[in-house]
Amino acid sequence: MSQIILEQNIRFSQSKMWTAQKNYYDQKGINAWDEDVPFYITSNPFIAREYAQVAIRFMQDWIQKNPASIEHPFYLLELGSGTGQFSFYFLKYFTEIQKSLQLEKIKIRYVMSDVTDSSFEFWKSHHALKPFIDSDVLEFITFDLYKKDNLRLSAVNPLIIVANYLFDSVATDVFTVKNGQLYESLVTVKTDALNVKEGVPIDWKKVTIEHSENEIQGTYYHNEFDEILLNYKSDLADTSFQFPIASLMALKNLQALCNKQFLLLTSDKGYTNLEELDDCDYPELDFHGCFSVMVNYHAIGEYLKRCGGEHIIQAFRENVVTGVFSSGFTLNQLPQLSYASQKMINGFSPTDYFLIYEHIVANYKQCSLEALSSYLNLSAWDPHLFDHMSEHFCELASEGDPEIIAYLAQHMHHLADNFYFMPSADDTFFSIGIFFQNISQFERAIEYYQQSLDYFGQSDIVLFNMGMCLYSLERNAEAVTYLQSALALNADATDAKEWIETIEKET
Repeated sequence: MSQIILEQNIRFSQSKMWTAQKNYYDQKGINAWDEDVPFYITSNPFIAREYAQVAIRFMQDWIQKNPASIEHPFYLLELGSGTGQFSFYFLKYFTEIQKSLQLEKIKIRYVMSDVTDSSFEFWKSHHALKPFIDSDVLEFITFDLYKKDNLRLSAVNPLIIVANYLFDSVATDVFTVKNGQLYESLVTVKTDALNVKEGVPIDWKKVTIEHSENEIQGTYYHNEFDEILLNYKSDLADTSFQFPIASLMALKNLQALCNKQFLLLTSDKGYTNLEELDDCDYPELDFHGCFSVMVNYHAIGEYLKRCGGEHIIQAFRENVVTGVFSSGFTLNQLPQLSYASQKMINGFSPTDYFLIYEHIVANYKQCSLEALSSYLNLSAWDPHLFDHMSEHFCELASEGDPEIIAYLAQHMHHLADNFYFMPSADDTFFSIGIFFQNISQFERAIEYYQQSLDYFGQSDIVLFNMGMCLYSLERNAEAVTYLQSALALNADATDAKEWIETIEKET
C-alpha cells in the first residue's frame, strides 16, 4: 500500500497532529473521557484532598505575610477540566477544610476551563457542581493554551493553577544531543493513502513519524527559553528529548494575569531531572482516543526558577509524578505551603495511592472486610474503588464482625457524598443499598435504592430489592406495590411474582 507524506521536515510543535488533538476534544466533548481518555489517576478524592490542603496552606501563608490580601478572592484556574470530577472533589474538600479551620473569610473563585465549551452544558447541569455554581464560587471559561490574551481574570492575589494530565497533550518540540552538539529533530509524518480523508488521517495510530536532525547554530526560539534549551547541549550526553514549548508559552502568558505570581499544582507522566532526560530515544506517542507524550518537567522548573520561583517534584514514577511549582516567590518563604507540599510529594503521594489502588483492584478478593474498610478510608471513600469490589464487599458484610459493620454503617454515606455522575458510571447507590440490606438495616437500604432510581432510572432489580426491604419491615402493602412495579418492568421476574403471591397469602 502506498504511503503519502502529510508533513515534511517541520518542528514537531507545528504538526497538524496538535490541531487534530484539539479537534478531538471539541468534537467528543464529555464523551472523550467517558469512552476513551483515562482520567481516574488525577481525578480521585485522594489527589483532590491533597491539592486542597496545599492550596489552603498557601492562602494562609500569603494572608499572614500580606494581610490586605484577605480582601480579594484567590482565583484557582484548572486547565483542561475534562469531566469536572476533580473540580468537584477539590471544592468539596477545600470547603470542608476551610470550615474546619474557621477560614470562611478566605474568598475563592474556582475557574474550570477547557479548550472549547463543548463540556460546559454537562458541567452546568451537573448535580454535584450545582451548589458551587449557586454559591458563586465556580465559573467556566474557554481557554486555548495556544493563544495569547484569550483569558480575562482580575487576579490581585497570586493565581493558583491546576494542570493535571494536560502538559502531556499539548505541543512540544524534539531535540537531540550528540557529541556535545545540539540538533533540532524535524519530523516527517507519513501514512497509508487509504488512511487519509480530506487531508487528515482517519486513524492516527497508523501514522509514522520520521525524524531528521539539523544542527542548531546560535539561538532558536529567540526568547528567554533559549537559555534553558541551549544548556542541554552541555548538560546532556547522548539523547533525544522533548522541549515543552506550548506549556512554557502558556505559563508565560498566565504570568501576565497575576503580576507573574502563581502556584502551579500538577500531576502528569513526565521526566523531572537531567538524569531522566539522558539516554532517551525519540518520543513515543501513547494513544487512548487521542495521544500523549512524556512531559519535560525539568524545563518547566528551570523556566520558573528564572522567574523567581521554586519547585518540589517527585523523581520519575511509573504512572504519574506530582509537582508543586511557584512563580514570583519561593516555597521556603511560605512555611505552611512548604510543609504541605513536602508531605504530599515526599510522603504518601498521589502516585503511591494509585499504586495501592491498582493492588487493591487486583487482589481485593483475598482481603478481609476489615482490610477493605481500611482501603476505603485511605482512598477518602472513593466510589470508584468501592464499585470494583462492592459485590465481594457486600457478601463479607452479611457475616462481618459487628464492630467493623458498625464502623462501615457510620461511614458509607461518604461514598454516596463522593459520587460523581458520568454517563457510564456504575450504580454506587445500588451497591450501598445491598450493603445495608445485607446487614438488615432496611430503612437505610431503601434510601440508597431510591437514590439509585433517581440517578439511573427504573430498574426491576432495584424495585424488587426495595420490595423485599419493605417486606422485612412488615410494610406488606408497600412491598407488593414495588414488587408489582418490578414485574411490570420485567415480565420474566419470577422471584417478584412468587413473592407477590406469598405476601398476598400472608395478608
